[in-house]
Amino acid sequence: MKSKLFAGVAIAAALTLGGPVAANAQSAAEFYKGKTLKIIFGFGVGGTYGKYSQILAQYLAPYLGAEKVITQSMPGAGGIKATNYVYNVASKDGMTLFMPPDTLVISELLRPKAVKYKSGDFTWLGTAVQSNSVIAIRGDAGIKRVEDLKSTQVIMGSTVKFSQTFLM
Repeated sequence: MKSKLFAGVAIAAALTLGGPVAANAQSAAEFYKGKTLKIIFGFGVGGTYGKYSQILAQYLAPYLGAEKVITQSMPGAGGIKATNYVYNVASKDGMTLFMPPDTLVISELLRPKAVKYKSGDFTWLGTAVQSNSVIAIRGDAGIKRVEDLKSTQVIMGSTVKFSQTFLM
């Protein structure tokens, strides 16, 4: 009973001493007016992520009312370098967006020493890319079921080390 009474008195005191608290609501246009928004992606400028980021930047600036939206390529470690940067270094003021790699969660599971982020801690607004990955194996490779992959070696190609196809 004493703790409820103390909590009630503390709340009343805070409201009385603090005065009314008004919410500071802004439209996107008011927030971004005259500012530069940045989209970071973890691959080369000429690749898919670079092109999607540049297209998004082109349409996002007038939509939000920002003065401009720029893109920043930060290649390295299959997108992990950029992901670590955005998670640990980039400002959390709403001026930096991130185009996360498809391998965000896979990398977190398979490369825990390289990963310095927790994918569940990101705030997800939406996606510009929806992709489904498929690995096809020839019928004469000796693989008929998923269990066969544990005992039969299959040689595959990949674009680069730690790419989505490499990790899969």
